[in-house]
Amino acid sequence: MEGKIIKPVIGQIYENSGGGTYKCIGYESDTGEPIMENINSSWTLIAHDVKQYPDGKIDWGHSTGGYFKRDPYERKSIIKKKSVSP
Repeated sequence: MEGKIIKPVIGQIYENSGGGTYKCIGYESDTGEPIMENINSSWTLIAHDVKQYPDGKIDWGHSTGGYFKRDPYERKSIIKKKSVSP
């Protein structure tokens, strides 16, 4: 299955082809690469070479700068937004 390089939309939630559900929360200021956050675990990373497949799922070539957010309230607001997304 061929993927197409995309620029994820801030606020959009995507399913990762390898598992997990990620929200684009912004862009890295120096490189313009998307910052993606796992909506269940709060694992946040900079994704490089993001591709989207015909089934709508995404993946990336590699990631850098990964970390867990510490604020549980931030996680709850992301999960809540997922539940109202189409």
